[in-house]
Amino acid sequence: MPLINEFSTVPTLLRNVVKNIHKPEETFLIHKQGSEWAEISFEDTLKRADAVSAFFLEKGIKKRRPVRFNDRKFSRICLL
Repeated sequence: MPLINEFSTVPTLLRNVVKNIHKPEETFLIHKQGSEWAEISFEDTLKRADAVSAFFLEKGIKKRRPVRFNDRKFSRICLL
C-alpha cells in the first residue's frame, strides 16, 4: 500500500500507518487501567477500528456517513 495523504476512513488511516510508518506490534496508545498502565498496539487498534466499522455496516450505516459519538467526557465525529 503506497503512502497516501488523504484518508476517507479511520481504518484506512491506520492501515497506512501500520504499512508505511510503524510496525503492527508497536504501541499506538497507553491508557491507565486501575493503578496500571496498559499498552495498545497499532495492530490491536486496527482490529478494533475494523470491528466498529463492521458493526456499523451490519446495522445498515453506509460507508463514509458521519457518525457522532457522545458520552459525558467527549464528543467526536468520525467518518467510517
